[in-house]
Amino acid sequence: MQRIALLLTLAILLAGCRAPRRQRPAPTLPTEAPAESPALTVPQDTPSPTALPVATPTQEPRPEHTPVRVTPGSYEVVYRTGEYELKGYLCLPKGEPPFPAVIYNHGGLGDQIGGAPAETCEALAEAGFVGFSPLRRPTMSMEGHLDDVLAGVDYVKDLGYVDLDRLAIMGFSRGGLLTFMAGTVAPDDFKAIVIMAPAVKILEGYLAEAGKISAPVLLLVSENDNVQQNHIRSSQELNQALLSAEKQVEFLILPPYQDDGHMIFFEVGEYWKYVSQFLQEHL
Repeated sequence: MQRIALLLTLAILLAGCRAPRRQRPAPTLPTEAPAESPALTVPQDTPSPTALPVATPTQEPRPEHTPVRVTPGSYEVVYRTGEYELKGYLCLPKGEPPFPAVIYNHGGLGDQIGGAPAETCEALAEAGFVGFSPLRRPTMSMEGHLDDVLAGVDYVKDLGYVDLDRLAIMGFSRGGLLTFMAGTVAPDDFKAIVIMAPAVKILEGYLAEAGKISAPVLLLVSENDNVQQNHIRSSQELNQALLSAEKQVEFLILPPYQDDGHMIFFEVGEYWKYVSQFLQEHL
């Protein structure tokens, strides 16, 4: 009996060894990152940290002497004509560019300046124009003076805020003569020309060039501007030359001014309303 019981116990032990083991369930991998370690995402519009920014220009580069932002006011500037470095007054108006522009050419001889370059420049800006009054080389002779005027025109044309289709030129006395001459050698540049009491000498030799003028002309002189020279006669002759060439010209004889009508243009006075109206009309 003991032997049989021993054999049964042994059989039970062997059967237990062959029984299959229960397998642990396979671990389930999380489909989302745990809350304490969120996944890192990069927005699509964020540049790569190694990428360099690229600047995209929004406008054409401006000339070096042109302000990026136009600030109204009056400035003393320098411009060049050949070997000469000359000064000028630049006056900028309020508003949004591009602006019409007017070049004013003063009178006088040598280092004596006739007219009102600074005041005229400021009056032009107040009327809505870019005003530029170049100061020519201080010589009695006119040699090179036309070059100075044309260099002043080129200076204004290089300003990035000037409308080149609305450019005018004006002048007084010798500057009036030079304004007429500039209008004959560069007729395509100007949409309006204002000439005040043009100088008598030399003008007669240029009257035959009146046919080259292409812009409308406003011609002004005072009724008693015959003290220093007869500027009434020179104005009448220029008016007649322009009319004979079938050019558009307005000729105004202003009332007498004090003891010398030539002095009426040494300040921005009553006559200015005619100048401003003419420029507004044609620019």
